[in-house]
Formats: sequence, structure tokens, C-alpha cells
Amino acid sequence: MGTSRTRRLPANRPIVEPLENRRLFNVSSVFNVNRHLETYIVHQNGTLTHTEDGGAEQLIATRPGVGVRVVHAFLAPNHRVALDVVYDDGQAWEYTSSSAVQVANNALDMAHAITASGDFRLDVLISNSSTYSPGPDQTGTLYTNTPAGTTAGATNVRWVSDYIDVNGNLGTAMGVISGGNLIASRTDSTGTFALYNAPDAATQDVQACVQGMCQVCGQ
Repeated sequence: MGTSRTRRLPANRPIVEPLENRRLFNVSSVFNVNRHLETYIVHQNGTLTHTEDGGAEQLIATRPGVGVRVVHAFLAPNHRVALDVVYDDGQAWEYTSSSAVQVANNALDMAHAITASGDFRLDVLISNSSTYSPGPDQTGTLYTNTPAGTTAGATNVRWVSDYIDVNGNLGTAMGVISGGNLIASRTDSTGTFALYNAPDAATQDVQACVQGMCQVCGQ
């Protein structure tokens, strides 16, 4: 009578990936002049892709060998879609249909909005750390550029998003760490509104939602 053997499977030890080492998923959408929805997606491997009206994704060539941290889409004065892109090394670039300009170093986020009359707001979030890190949970000081000049604003800011509100005016949404919580709010011509108040942990999902809401509805 034969004996049966039980096959021993190799041990599988679960590994928890450190949250601070994960790249954040970022989406920004804007309606172009033909009212087609253009969506720009930063994937966890640092690549940037583009879709129009939910079609097939197309890879966008960026700086060779450097991953993308965050992207914001907006309409330029010529009614063409333009991009604010912050890279993993802290360089912030603005891409229009006719130019590519580096705006800042040591940046965590950047957003731009321009009204039909030409009024604009460009927010650049500069890291508070002397050692730049592209990971999540970073904070910085917000620098706001308008036709009146450049001013330093809130500190301990996690993210920022500029947009055009329902009345065609400038609006800004941001997340600020305060009292151990992420306080997300938006301000535009319709008023100031609290969007979210959460422990300083799972905060980046809020950024994705607010950016999507502002860019899609605002533009």
C-alpha cells in the first residue's frame, strides 16, 4: 500500500510597502476649446499619459529619466490646453502649445488658472525641507503670482489647485496641515467652503478628488 506525500508550498511572508515610498496617483482634467474633456494622468511609475473624452491613453514625453510628481491642466490665453508639471527632482515646468519654461526648483506642486479677460493666478508650492523628497506627506510655503506681483502665503501647505469657477472667476483649493489634520478648502467668487478635515495620514486621495472637481467643473 503506497504512502501519500503532502507537497510543502514555499513560505510566503507578506510585506507591507512603506506608504512614504509610494508614488501618488494624480489626475487633472480640463475641457478644451471644442468642449472635449482632456485628462492627464500621472501613474505610479512616474509616467504621464493623456486621454480625450475617455479614449485610449497616450504617453506624453517628458524630461528623460525623471518621473513626474504632479500635473495640472489649464486653458492658456490662446484657448489651448497647457500643463503645469512638477517632477520628482523638484523642477516645476509650464508647457504651452508654443513654449516650455522652467518656473521653479524645490517645488512640491504648481497650479495656474487664467480667466477669459486675462486675469490669472499661478501658485507654486515650495518645499519647507532643506532636503527635497518627491514622496507624499510633504509640506511647503505657497507663493502666489498675480498681475499685482508675487506674495508668500500659507505655510504647511500639502497641495494647491487653481481653477475657474462657475462665474468665470479665479478660484483656489488647497490642503493645509493644521492641528494634526489636513484641512481642505476652496475659495472663489461664490464664497469659501470647507471640503475636508481628516487626520494627517491618508491625505493625497483628497488632493486627487479636489483637483479633478476644480479642473473639470471650473474650466
